[in-house]
Amino acid sequence: MILFAITTLNHNDYTEALLKSLHETDIYKKGKIDILIVDDYSQEDDVKFLAHKYNAKFIGKKKPRGLTDSWNRAYHFFKNNLYNNLYIANNDILIPKGCIENIERLLLRFHSVSPLCNP
Repeated sequence: MILFAITTLNHNDYTEALLKSLHETDIYKKGKIDILIVDDYSQEDDVKFLAHKYNAKFIGKKKPRGLTDSWNRAYHFFKNNLYNNLYIANNDILIPKGCIENIERLLLRFHSVSPLCNP
């Protein structure tokens, strides 16, 4: 099982666009990926609503701790819940159809650690 962690700080329109793109992937439709939102104390109240709307797990913070703290929280969630692979991305990217599936095929042959970003 895969965990796709999204780090957020406001810009819920970006977060929703990313969630929509993830829901369009075949790997999501087959139930092989969970989504986690790690929010660094957004001032926009509806990030928790987005998590519920898109069936994502949610970790909120009581005060801002920064991006590295969000990465660490996602990693601990990944390890504590025994997922096979972890993807961490900021909320300002989109996932093209087939992207995660292609990465998963490559990971069967090669191990990799890499950020996901827009070109």
